[in-house]
Amino acid sequence: MDNNSSATLLPDEELVARASAGSRAAFEELVARYTPRLFFFLRRKSGSDDVDVEDLIQETFVRAFRNIDRYDTRWKFSTWLYTMAVRIAISRYRSQKTKLVGLDPKNPEDASPVPWSY
Repeated sequence: MDNNSSATLLPDEELVARASAGSRAAFEELVARYTPRLFFFLRRKSGSDDVDVEDLIQETFVRAFRNIDRYDTRWKFSTWLYTMAVRIAISRYRSQKTKLVGLDPKNPEDASPVPWSY
């Protein structure tokens, strides 16, 4: 799969199968395909700035790469990826909330970040 134009024509599940078999090009195509979508999705859901959203996306793809062999083909790849991204974002939100609340235990309401929107 050296030709990127042919990779863009492949369905996600085929790219995942190739990535799981070790094709870096297939995984790079999935990253290229889903980065813009994840960016706008996470930006809208989290209300975070662009740098934080980019960090969430990077962490999502690192986890996806490490766990690509655990992807269950009964589900759409996008569902698996977005679920992973949401869980990472929620985990980061909870972590930041705990740190922020810990800064001023006398007045935790002032230290709370913007709530996660569904």
